[in-house]
Amino acid sequence: MQPLHGLVVCGGQSSRMGTDKSLIRYHEEPQWLHTASLLSNLCENISISCHKEQVSQFAGRFPVIADLPEYSGFGPIGALLTIWAYHPRASLLVVGCDYPLLTMDDLQSLVNSRVEGEYGICFQSNDSIEPLIAVYEMSIKEIVQKAFQQGKYSLKHILGEHGVRTVSSKIPGNIVSADSPEKARQIMEIIARSKH
Repeated sequence: MQPLHGLVVCGGQSSRMGTDKSLIRYHEEPQWLHTASLLSNLCENISISCHKEQVSQFAGRFPVIADLPEYSGFGPIGALLTIWAYHPRASLLVVGCDYPLLTMDDLQSLVNSRVEGEYGICFQSNDSIEPLIAVYEMSIKEIVQKAFQQGKYSLKHILGEHGVRTVSSKIPGNIVSADSPEKARQIMEIIARSKH
């Protein structure tokens, strides 16, 4: 199988959260860095995806790639198309910055489930696919590009329409997005309890 390029997606508006989700500390470091550290165990190359206004807050160990102007403002699909503009032959392990309960075991099981010739694989949670915990093989790049050109920006719909296979976490509660202050507090309590 082709090596994976890790992509941490940090470009969301965080409107429900009210603060930048990528900078919240659930663990010892900001969530974007915690996520990148997980990916670094599985990927030789890691990139941090964000809006151009965010670039300065991610300076450090990993390359930061701001959405290209033509892809900016369209959600996570813009992050994928931007990274493919710089790395056109990359297969991507894509993880959103707002999954603080995601573990190394979860990501390892996703990567281990890859099958040669498939478009990719993603996690499923509560009967819904998670496009931001997924492998996008290079073979799906043209499909994503075509969808964008047709004004179809939902990665969830693209993956669903093309029958991308899903897997479930051994601990389904790990695959949950911290997308509101209430959810963030709940997750912090879960993490705090797990340390005792």
